[in-house]
Amino acid sequence: MKYLLITAMVLAFAFAVYTQDTPRPRPTLTCYVGRVEGDDIEVDDFKMENCSRKMSCQTKIELNNGKWIFEKSCHESKACSQQQDVVNEFQCYSGIAQRNKVRNCLFCCRTNLCNNLTSIPKPP
Repeated sequence: MKYLLITAMVLAFAFAVYTQDTPRPRPTLTCYVGRVEGDDIEVDDFKMENCSRKMSCQTKIELNNGKWIFEKSCHESKACSQQQDVVNEFQCYSGIAQRNKVRNCLFCCRTNLCNNLTSIPKPP
């Protein structure tokens, strides 16, 4: 009985040390990726890719005199959110951008397959 107790304690200790020192795979973020031009864009037109959890899913939308271009990718999170604020204020939602019919929009998100936009959403 004493032998079984010692063996169980040794195995428990070894397991604790093993799991503590063993690197765990980093969870990934799945994003849509690719570039598609045209009027009838669907999320199925894009591939899916696993990105590091330090990344964000990004969607760039360009509307130039009725021509749509969608570009989806993984992008570094901090840079993505900083760019999103500046780009959208001046190049996406501003009155000048809308009057000139040239809009460049940028959207970032951090959940799986969240970059599924197929049109420019209403301003926040």
